[in-house]
Amino acid sequence: MKATHKKEGFQGQKSYIMPTSTLKKAMSNPLCKSLYITDIGYFPNAQFHSRERKKGCKQYILIYCTKGEGWYSVNEEKYTLKANQLMILPPQKAHKYGADEHNPWSIYWIHFAGDNAATIVHHLQRNGGYEAINTKHNEERNILFNKLFSLLEIADNMDNMLDAYLSFPYYLISFRQSVLKENNLQNDYNPIDQSIAFMKTKLNTSVALKELADHVSLSVSHYSTLFQQKTNNSPINYFLFLKMQYACQYLENTSLSIKQIAAEIGYDDPFHFSRTFKNVIGVSPKGFRGR
Repeated sequence: MKATHKKEGFQGQKSYIMPTSTLKKAMSNPLCKSLYITDIGYFPNAQFHSRERKKGCKQYILIYCTKGEGWYSVNEEKYTLKANQLMILPPQKAHKYGADEHNPWSIYWIHFAGDNAATIVHHLQRNGGYEAINTKHNEERNILFNKLFSLLEIADNMDNMLDAYLSFPYYLISFRQSVLKENNLQNDYNPIDQSIAFMKTKLNTSVALKELADHVSLSVSHYSTLFQQKTNNSPINYFLFLKMQYACQYLENTSLSIKQIAAEIGYDDPFHFSRTFKNVIGVSPKGFRGR
């Protein structure tokens, strides 16, 4: 089944396919070959749009729906794609997709590949599988897409291509940032950000795990789980990291002795401070100051 749409296409649509000669240059350039775009486009109100690839595609395919809805099928499993969702299809995997008959989607789409493509897709999807990824409207993301498109459509301009490909990872990661917000901020209350802000007021003293959990009105176990999910670190380790970062500022910007700096951030024993600093930063306070 080939792509089907009105003869005149979709009003406002745009697409660009990178010439083979330009792609060869990208794949031979160390700054491009890790992640590069091969095709890019935008289809607004894409009524009757559909596509089937029985042998899949050579590249990853990202489709970001901003309005309306559609569907896609991988491994005979059918999924729905709605506004403020995206899906990423892997290379060499048979698939189908299309706009909803009654409420056709508006989509931004990009085909991409490269040495780091699989890694960054895994980072975006995290849970694996082919389920749609929830995101949020981000006007900056859409502006960046238009910038990528404008840079790439100036054929065979290496400077523009470099600018586009170096900006592309930021476009992809904007979805991951939105996913984090979607998962962790079901409303305006964000206990982990609030907790980190509280930690920053306590850098000149010590703090217990229960005190941190009590500050955001959570049990210790629930608080620790949420904190680990968001920061990939425990609350106490993160607090120590903040304290050592604070110590770095003293070491770089003041002439205070190491003993005085230890006292400033709540350590009575400068040797304990020095050991902790080296464990977190990787060098001793003296070594950090002399670097």
